[in-house]
Amino acid sequence: MTTNDDHSDVNETIAFDDDMTAMKREFDTKLESDNDYDETILKMDSDHFGVKDFTFEQGTDETVVGPDHNDKRLDAMLKRNARQEQLANKAMKQYAAGVKSKGVSCGAIVTLKVDHRVHSHPYGLLGVVYKAAETGGILVVCEHGVITSSGTNKDFWVPNDQYKVVALADERAAITENLQQVRDAVMNGKYKYAEQPRISYAKYHDIIIQSTSPTKRGRCSCKKGCKKSTCGCLKKNLTCHSGCGCNGNCQIEK
Repeated sequence: MTTNDDHSDVNETIAFDDDMTAMKREFDTKLESDNDYDETILKMDSDHFGVKDFTFEQGTDETVVGPDHNDKRLDAMLKRNARQEQLANKAMKQYAAGVKSKGVSCGAIVTLKVDHRVHSHPYGLLGVVYKAAETGGILVVCEHGVITSSGTNKDFWVPNDQYKVVALADERAAITENLQQVRDAVMNGKYKYAEQPRISYAKYHDIIIQSTSPTKRGRCSCKKGCKKSTCGCLKKNLTCHSGCGCNGNCQIEK
């Protein structure tokens, strides 16, 4: 025979089970809500940073980048590199076309541009092209030897934008007899490049302007006529100019 106490125990057990079921349902609902929240935040981050291949592993706090994202980055990088190479080749072709239009070749006469740091009022340096590269660089020689930047034995390739073509290899040019001899030797293949002395821009420029120092040009003080025994220019094997006392119009007296 069932007593009231037994009914009371059964009712308490049922109530307890109901409470546990409700708590479990509430917990599952909260867990599902938290997961939805995390996935929502993750999606917002991926959209913001332009990455759509994020995956979220439940039970961890780590975000894993999918393999599709790495493949897309690799493809983008390869396309960018290919585009850069294409633009570089196009620029090189345009540069080569500009160099070819100058017509520079072995035996051409060029004027080298002198930097203002070499001389405050620089003159162009005449030279003969000994060798020309496809990129426009040239090796230049003159009657004093091989022209280099600092006078060292190392070859100096003059860049395309640092010289001007005065006369092509098949054209005549108004140059000195000594420079013409150098030009003939170069064009005939008889110029001994390795055995020639080296001369720097600064030294060659001093010779051109007949300077005794990098900033002062040599001159004489002759008034009536220049004599080899008294003229300062003739003693140094230089020619008189407008800065001399004779105004460069002197008649040499022997």
